[in-house]
Amino acid sequence: MYRGGLIQLSEKGIFEMFDYNSEDIGRLCEAFLTLKDENECKSFLEDICTISEVLDMAQRLTAAKLLREGKSYQQISEQLGISTATISRVNRCLCYGAGGYRKVLQRLDNKEILAECGADVSEGATSLKEGDAAGSFDPDDGPSVEVEAADSLDVGAAGSLERQAELPKEGGV
Repeated sequence: MYRGGLIQLSEKGIFEMFDYNSEDIGRLCEAFLTLKDENECKSFLEDICTISEVLDMAQRLTAAKLLREGKSYQQISEQLGISTATISRVNRCLCYGAGGYRKVLQRLDNKEILAECGADVSEGATSLKEGDAAGSFDPDDGPSVEVEAADSLDVGAAGSLERQAELPKEGGV
């Protein structure tokens, strides 16, 4: 569920609405969508973000992955060196946010599962190797991976590959 804006505390100490639908945010999203591979993305991140901002985003994504794997706040904090408050915010976004973490993590999981099956999941690849499993992989639409012969994979009702884990509750164990 995407929301058009969030309330944030401004530099002036007043609450303002943050508009994710603004022209600037739209341009930023379009800029990311123009990038063709990991190297282009790294170059863009290097130019547009500080090292601290990139590290913060990477740690939050890793925290989300670890939360989905059932790790506790304490384990994640010790492993990544981030506060439990940050982990709590990530968990809140996983449970009640706009769905961005879930979508990205599901697509990364799908790509990883297919790679384990011998699929070529590199940029522009669209199918599995012969004999591994029947189906196709659309890198632009990770959750709708179709697989017919997938002995060791959990294929969801909608045909998507899924790895499911319980999310720890805020302040979780």
